[in-house]
Amino acid sequence: MNNKGQTLVVFVLILPIILILLIGIIDIGSVSIEKRKINNVLDNAIEYYKNGKNVDKYLNKNFDNYNIYEDNGNIKIKVNKSVNGIMKNYDIEITKEGWLYGT
Repeated sequence: MNNKGQTLVVFVLILPIILILLIGIIDIGSVSIEKRKINNVLDNAIEYYKNGKNVDKYLNKNFDNYNIYEDNGNIKIKVNKSVNGIMKNYDIEITKEGWLYGT
């Protein structure tokens, strides 16, 4: 008995599911990488702010929309960034806090 036709039909039915899963994994991975990059930039921005450097110039290179808040020795930087994925666009909003004094 020849099963080549059955194998081809099963492969054709499963292939779209495998491709959708692969695209989803790539999308989630690219968003995770972008979040890690944003967190690294915000860590550097907080250190720049502590050292009295120009944070606005640094953040303008990386983000279009950001806010800096200072309150009782604490700094908060909030950024919004749109990331283009394969399946859709993702809006990432991250707020990072740091102490201005001490470690």
